[in-house]
Amino acid sequence: MRLTVRAVGMAEDEDDEVLEAGFSENEDGSGIAVFFQRDLFAEDPWEAPAEETPETSQAPEADLFNNSYCVTTGAGATAYGGVLSIDLSQSPAQFRLSPRAASTLGLSETLEITFDVPEEDWERFRRGLRRVVTWGVPSQVPEVRGL
Repeated sequence: MRLTVRAVGMAEDEDDEVLEAGFSENEDGSGIAVFFQRDLFAEDPWEAPAEETPETSQAPEADLFNNSYCVTTGAGATAYGGVLSIDLSQSPAQFRLSPRAASTLGLSETLEITFDVPEEDWERFRRGLRRVVTWGVPSQVPEVRGL
């Protein structure tokens, strides 16, 4: 799936206790919109339970609910974890989702995104996205480039 994104943002919402970074095709939020969220007040970096390691984790989605970031769409679909990699070092940028996350979100497993956004918004989005997706169950932290 290829998109041109014209709006990005990052927010620390203390009322809802969420850290969020997201993008949408259009400046008014219409079109395809994707948001990455995690608990705002959780330890950063998150301490996995002692028995949880990237090599041993086969956590079902139910176990990821309080222990990982989530990805939501503007249509309201939500997947916990499931981002395999993010590469913002190239244009178009590339987001790879697990088959489970892509199916749940109604998106392709690979998103190729051209970001057409102001530099200040871009930098804030990148910093926020890194804080969100590098938190949680180690097996769900994606490979990242350009963050």
